[in-house]
Amino acid sequence: MIQHRGGEHMTRAHDNTDKKFGTAIRLARKKHKLTQMQLGEALGVTFQQIQKYEKGTNAVASTRISELCRVLKTSPDDLFDFRGRSAQPTQISTWAAGIAVRLDGLNNKGRNAISAMLDALET
Repeated sequence: MIQHRGGEHMTRAHDNTDKKFGTAIRLARKKHKLTQMQLGEALGVTFQQIQKYEKGTNAVASTRISELCRVLKTSPDDLFDFRGRSAQPTQISTWAAGIAVRLDGLNNKGRNAISAMLDALET
C-alpha cells in the first residue's frame, strides 16, 4: 500500500511489465547460475529485494537497470522483451525456470529428443 496525503491509501496494481521483467530477471539469473543472494550482493540489495523484483511485486528502479544488465550479461531489450513476444506476463515456477535454462543449453539432438518425449506424453 502507498500512503497518500490526507491519510488515503491507494494500492499499487501489479503491473504486467513488472511481472514480465521479474520473470526475465529470474531466467537470466538462473542462466548464469547466480543465487538471489549473489545477485543481491552484486547490486547492493538484499535477496528479499531480488525476490520482490522476480515476482513483480517491486519495480526495479530505472537507475538500477544498467547495473542489473551488466551483472546478468544481458540488455534492457532482452529483459523488457521489447520484441513483443507476449503481451501477458509469464509466471513460471522456479522449477520450470531451471528446466527452461537447461533446455536452452541443449544441442539440436537433445532438443529433438525432449520434443519427441513431450509429444509422446501428450497423446
